[in-house]
Amino acid sequence: MVKPILVLALLAVGLAACGGSETSGEDAPATSTRTVTTTTTSAPPPLTETQARTPLVVYYLRDGRIAPARVTVESTPAVAHAALDALGDEPPAGYSSDVADAGDLDVRIEDGIARLDWGDETLSHAGAAQVVYTLTQFPTVRAVELPDGRQARRAAFEDVTPLILIDKPLPGDTVRNPLGVAGTASVYEATLVVELVQEGKVLEKQTVTASTGAPYRGSFSTTFETTAGGDASIVAFSPSAADGSEQHRVEVPIHIG
Repeated sequence: MVKPILVLALLAVGLAACGGSETSGEDAPATSTRTVTTTTTSAPPPLTETQARTPLVVYYLRDGRIAPARVTVESTPAVAHAALDALGDEPPAGYSSDVADAGDLDVRIEDGIARLDWGDETLSHAGAAQVVYTLTQFPTVRAVELPDGRQARRAAFEDVTPLILIDKPLPGDTVRNPLGVAGTASVYEATLVVELVQEGKVLEKQTVTASTGAPYRGSFSTTFETTAGGDASIVAFSPSAADGSEQHRVEVPIHIG
């Protein structure tokens, strides 16, 4: 009876040795590892004043005639409404306006026509010119429907448009070399003289031909190469056929940066 007892004792010792660790042996359960990745999302930096604003051109009046000025508005995809809103604001010094509360008008653009919810609003002829010029600066607008139902373009307002109108650069613009000048004119034989003037001295001078002459309005453009810097002016006029004197002179103050 001694041998069976010894075998049983040895078997018990062996079983105890095998079961001493839960993680040892072929039948031990596998340990799983899970990695958790935490992503930290930071808020984007706030827009700077320059990033948050968009430059637009608004057509005010000067001496009863159309006069463009550059303004800045809060950045928005609804630029037509933003331009009307600016047009209804107090005009800059030296300008006037026949349009009040234009920013309260809803505008929709359909097939190139800007249609405004005029309600009981009435417009003077000059005020209508301001709205038409301001909205038709955008390539998606070719005409504006006025309160009386007419679809008007810029050509309907020649009587309140300067004979020489410079659209580029605008008063107060900072420009760089080469300096581009562009605009429209209705002058004799479509001939203009355009000058770059600084402290009373003509730095550059060019004779420019518009795309058509009076009584029609044509477009013109030219470029100046200059090494000058600082405050200056773009001057344009139509030379008199009789003596070459300046007719219909316009002057736009700029800064060459």
